[in-house]
Amino acid sequence: MHSSVTSLFDYARLRVSIRDIQKYLPQGPGYKSEVQALSEILQNKEVPRETSFDLAEVINFAGWQGAVVSSGFRDFRRFTSAIAIVLIHYGNILEGVRPANYLARDLIIDVEESMIVDRQWLQLVRDVFLPTRDLLAASDDADYPFFTLGEMILAQLANDYESAASLATQLIEEESRVRNDKGLIFAFKRSFLLDLTFFDQFHQDWIKFASRLKNPLKDENTQLIIETFADYAARKKENFGREF
Repeated sequence: MHSSVTSLFDYARLRVSIRDIQKYLPQGPGYKSEVQALSEILQNKEVPRETSFDLAEVINFAGWQGAVVSSGFRDFRRFTSAIAIVLIHYGNILEGVRPANYLARDLIIDVEESMIVDRQWLQLVRDVFLPTRDLLAASDDADYPFFTLGEMILAQLANDYESAASLATQLIEEESRVRNDKGLIFAFKRSFLLDLTFFDQFHQDWIKFASRLKNPLKDENTQLIIETFADYAARKKENFGREF
């Protein structure tokens, strides 16, 4: 287990209580077993090596909520996202936990609190992004370049524009590698990165993240990524009348 994964989990764990778990889980048929599953993790200070239906349910429930949530729910979602990262690093199948680009999105949206960047959470998430990217790449998960884009976004939030520029180059190379992999067949091959995954229900968030990218170093690849996502957003608005 990479040390960054443990650090992320410990930070998130210390900021929730059993009362929070009881408060933020939805009252439904699986409520009691879901509360028990999370409470055991909180009390034992460790995540089970194998995922379960209850854990997958709560991770995805928290992830499906929007970016604008209460600070208490944000802490709760950070906890469930950290559990998901641990489960992935234990080798659990992504689809049984949370699709990779969805989980990357979940971690990014909780970096900001009322548009104020939580610097400690930002650093912890940055530390875990590339080790997770490498793990996913080694397992042939086609979503792994989303973690590179995510780290690029996080690097800019930390004003680390040199790292962000280097990541832009990596992202373009990775996207091309996945796109040209003959073992991967995609119905549409028009949009950079976004059409490399079948899990597309949070593309609007990725477009918003990309719209905030800057290019103070005048880096060619960074500019290409910025313009590519801007063009995609403009086409979506023209075709569907929606602004992302």
